[in-house]
Amino acid sequence: MYNVLGGILLFASVCGIGLLIAFFVQSQTKHSRHWNYRTQDKYLQFKEDKYALNKLGYAQQLRRYLNGFGSFGVSFTTMSVISGAALYFGPMYGFGGPWTFGIGWPLVSLFALLVAAAAAELASAMPTSGGVYHWSRAAGGKAWAWAAAALRGAGDIGLLLIINGIAAVLIDSLLAAWLGYRSSSLSMLAVGVLVLGTQLLVSSRGVYWLHWLTSCGVWLQIGLIVAIIGGLAWTIGPYLQPVEYLFALGPEGSGKTGLVQIVLALVLIQRLFMGGDAAAYTTEETYNPKVHAPWSIYLTAAYGFVFGYILFAYIVMAAGGLPGFHLENTSFLALTVSLWGAWNPVMNTLLFIGIILSLWSSGLGIVNTSSRMWFAYHRDGRSQLSRWMAAVSVKHQTPKRIMAVFGIVAMLAMAAASGIIPWHSQNMAVLPPFWTAWCIICLNGSAAIPIGLRLMRAKEEYRQLLLNRVWSLGAFSLPVHWLAFLWLSATTVAAAVFLSAAAAGGIAALLALAALFQAVRKIWNGQQYVGMQLSPTPEEMIRVEKSYRQF
Repeated sequence: MYNVLGGILLFASVCGIGLLIAFFVQSQTKHSRHWNYRTQDKYLQFKEDKYALNKLGYAQQLRRYLNGFGSFGVSFTTMSVISGAALYFGPMYGFGGPWTFGIGWPLVSLFALLVAAAAAELASAMPTSGGVYHWSRAAGGKAWAWAAAALRGAGDIGLLLIINGIAAVLIDSLLAAWLGYRSSSLSMLAVGVLVLGTQLLVSSRGVYWLHWLTSCGVWLQIGLIVAIIGGLAWTIGPYLQPVEYLFALGPEGSGKTGLVQIVLALVLIQRLFMGGDAAAYTTEETYNPKVHAPWSIYLTAAYGFVFGYILFAYIVMAAGGLPGFHLENTSFLALTVSLWGAWNPVMNTLLFIGIILSLWSSGLGIVNTSSRMWFAYHRDGRSQLSRWMAAVSVKHQTPKRIMAVFGIVAMLAMAAASGIIPWHSQNMAVLPPFWTAWCIICLNGSAAIPIGLRLMRAKEEYRQLLLNRVWSLGAFSLPVHWLAFLWLSATTVAAAVFLSAAAAGGIAALLALAALFQAVRKIWNGQQYVGMQLSPTPEEMIRVEKSYRQF
């Protein structure tokens, strides 16, 4: 009884804190000097957004097309509750049992909201496509910026390997059943390359395609959640476990688990919230980005918490009493597809395809996020290579060369990973810990750098930029940033110590090699970087911008 009361109070408290932050920020926004937070003429809004970008020293090369919902769609589909569930439901349940979702999920969600709020403030202060790279560069200089970009890029590659790898396994299994061939590492790799190729193709076509597909991805996520819960209610609703089961610790509510397993369950939940800051990397393609981008980041974490809690709680209570419900077959897919679709093979297949599409759209968001960050990085470079890499297609107004290079690197990484870990033979409930730890360490580290710099050694010019933020936590800003920084640091250490020390060592070695390469290249080329141009030359802006469609 006390467990149930405590769990309900925890859920209500997280909801209350989330709403309190939202209401407080909204009141701050209304009293800010930002005159265009209300709906206004589209042309005037574009001019205001372009002016804010020009003040930071950058021309408007990318096309602004995303509205508030489009910006939210980019973050929500990239984070993807369904994709996270398909990847990690089994391991999370195996570590902590029902408690993972009844207590662990709202507990981690509270910190995820604080991290999202901190990132939202930074995105509002700097409406550029660089994300953690630009935030770190403005606050601490080019060395910190390079470290944040390197960690984020490595994390994106790892995340793409996991998501596209699982998608390739699912697609390959469907094709093998339909066409009658035997699945292998080679067939999985071929499907994985095809999946990545379609993501690159769609992303290279411009922000209009991205807006349409990510908006559809939002409704796909909601539709799948409603369908899964409705299907389970239809098939085994009368046999639900009592509410007390949701707050029981250990597999099958046995109470038998350890502290390390509980920590690992919480770390995996933190992994499910990664990608929610994707809207920060499309700010140069978003109308009114000082408002829409930060709200998209924050609301993605908030809605992810609510939808995830409802989905996981119902699945655990619906399937917890079934015979044979244990770690080896607690795969989200095994539960939802076999149980929900047992009464109708057609619906079974449709649900399976819907989960594949969710994984694909999450991978699409990662491709777009990483390409925009590396575009911003090379746009600041003066070397011939950087100028060539940062070129933007006049027709589609996307950095196609960056995407091509990113695609090649991702495909090579996929081929190497396929040779090391044969995905086609992996149990779907047991995800390789190396790649999970890799993603957590890289992405948490890249997010912690600008937050830590903002707390400890931000430059004076960056402090001035922060005064121009519209999405503001006011007096709560520093406490929220401290809690976010400490949480990111703690989960990073936990992933390195308990999940995979090899991943931490590999990341350290990769950063050391990349730093050595950067030093040698700088000496060889005499490369310099452009500083933050708060007073750009108007002639230079006009020369660049007149080559692109502006409105």
